[in-house]
Amino acid sequence: MKVQKNSARERGPKPYRWALALVCCCLVLSPAQTRADVLIVLSHEAAPYREVQAGFQVAIAERLKSEKSTAVLVEDGWRASSALRELSAHPPRLILTLGAKATRLILTSEHEIPVIAALVVNEEPLQQATNATAVTLDFPAALQWRWLRQMLPKANRVGVLYSPRENDELFQELTRLARAEQVELEPLPADSPASLPALFQHLPRDLDVVWPLSSTQLLAPASVREMLLYSFRNRVPLIGLSTSWVEAGALYALERDYTDLGHQCAELAQQILAGSRAAKPASQTPRAVRLAVNLKTAAHMKLDIPKSSIRDANTVFR
Repeated sequence: MKVQKNSARERGPKPYRWALALVCCCLVLSPAQTRADVLIVLSHEAAPYREVQAGFQVAIAERLKSEKSTAVLVEDGWRASSALRELSAHPPRLILTLGAKATRLILTSEHEIPVIAALVVNEEPLQQATNATAVTLDFPAALQWRWLRQMLPKANRVGVLYSPRENDELFQELTRLARAEQVELEPLPADSPASLPALFQHLPRDLDVVWPLSSTQLLAPASVREMLLYSFRNRVPLIGLSTSWVEAGALYALERDYTDLGHQCAELAQQILAGSRAAKPASQTPRAVRLAVNLKTAAHMKLDIPKSSIRDANTVFR
């Protein structure tokens, strides 16, 4: 049974339904038909992308009432090509990209328009672009570590699954935090989803928890199933990367508030549009954390979850 608990932020009226309708209308129009001050380029139409977009459009309309925004899907090849042509003919004042595919498309186009990237894991493509910044998907290492120690205070050997290409900096920071508390981190580097079955067959038997880090390279649906099966069969808790993982059997996950992520992007946009084109604000991490916990998994693995964590959780599966 799923129990959904709302934070104080969410108890008031939700002004986002009309924004989602606006999103749908924007996607019908091509960039050539709508002159935009802000161009939003989406990699996909999945719920997180729409929620970030809706949150952004609501906040940008409140903050910069003169700015008009329109959206285009990368998967719609004709409109994407049209949008790129419009960058030269009628450049927007700012571009918001949602997802890695949209970000790569925009950053490989030659222009000096300020870019804000969201729903991305790896900042490497952004570091070379003087006109781009981001609100990334990863929470700060210290925050992730603090939640691990709160949820599993007795875990002394932690297997960390990560992509060396995407997660090395985060892994090194987690290693420093673990050493400070005399916790052993077992590195589980992998390059592709195909390497995971063999990796899970040879994991150390005394792991207290398996912790996958966010990765666009590793985390295909088949990879998630492989991790969940390993966790259930061996009674080793798995830290999830979303509420859907927790519903499927992961012990807990720190979820992003995607609407608030859109608000963060809007605040960055206001900062950029109010300043000079040369300004490049530092990248940010998600500021709003939503905790999901699966008590059935905890019971199966004979784990005692602190009552304070259950009380603070936004979503509890019983």
